[in-house]
Amino acid sequence: MSLWTKRMSEVTFADIDAFCQAGYQEGPQLDYIRDFPTDLAKTAAALANTRGGLLLLGVEANATSNQPTWPCKGMPVAKGLSERIMQTCRDGIYPSLLPEISPVIGDPDNAGHVFIVVRIHESVYAPHSITNGTKVYVRTNDTNSPIEL
Repeated sequence: MSLWTKRMSEVTFADIDAFCQAGYQEGPQLDYIRDFPTDLAKTAAALANTRGGLLLLGVEANATSNQPTWPCKGMPVAKGLSERIMQTCRDGIYPSLLPEISPVIGDPDNAGHVFIVVRIHESVYAPHSITNGTKVYVRTNDTNSPIEL
């Protein structure tokens, strides 16, 4: 079963491995993010404002092909990663989002590094804004683009 449809609570390292080896390119519904992003609210809101999609945290994309660089080393494990994602989507986006988040998945080949899959659904409450309701983003190809209201 694919990461697109699999229950987040059941996602394993083997699922991430198979997904990345399939070579899906970043695009309007997929973003690979090597380390925990400082602009998570912008990306999550942009996905919700467009068609929804997946964020694969711990996976780096090739700058030329936009495909995952695999095998990847994951991102350093840190306390409260899932909680930070949920808090960002709840407190940093208006109206707030409720993403689906996989468990924190350890890299069996690289101790101390992990992966997280985040699914953002297309929102019926769009547009979602960030920065106290002053900025709205949508996904254009593989980037987050600001829109004028």
